[in-house]
Amino acid sequence: MKIFLSHSTKDRSIVNQICEFLSSNQIETYIAEDEPEPGRRLDEKIHQHILEASFFLVVLTKNGDRSKLVREEIGIAIGLKKNIIPIVENGTKIESLLEGREYIPLDPEKPEEAIEKSREFIFKTQSQTVIETTDDTAELSLLFSVLACTISIIALILILSMKSK
Repeated sequence: MKIFLSHSTKDRSIVNQICEFLSSNQIETYIAEDEPEPGRRLDEKIHQHILEASFFLVVLTKNGDRSKLVREEIGIAIGLKKNIIPIVENGTKIESLLEGREYIPLDPEKPEEAIEKSREFIFKTQSQTVIETTDDTAELSLLFSVLACTISIIALILILSMKSK
């Protein structure tokens, strides 16, 4: 199972911690800048790796909402009908591509509400994904691991956002 992680490079410290956590749970993450391919067109590279990913996780903060590349990656994921998990910092403008979608809100003032809303979103995503998944128990086990990791990532982001205040 592979997760394409879209983010602003200004949020790299948060993203590094997310990747470390996912790796420790045997979940592969892909971050474009970590795997340079000199001479290859960036749009082709991004498209290929989003296509290969099981999930598209976008960390949309006040930094990320100004990133042209994050917007392009969201558009590709939507076009490929990927399972998108948006994590959106409160006060961040929601991109028109994500408008109308449920997302995981990050409010450092009320982290309990964010965690509960996140769980609801993840379980909704889980239900939709399980319907489309085969009965292969290994695949289902990986899916549940991704969902558990997503909950933990949200908690980590909330903790980091509270520390930065």
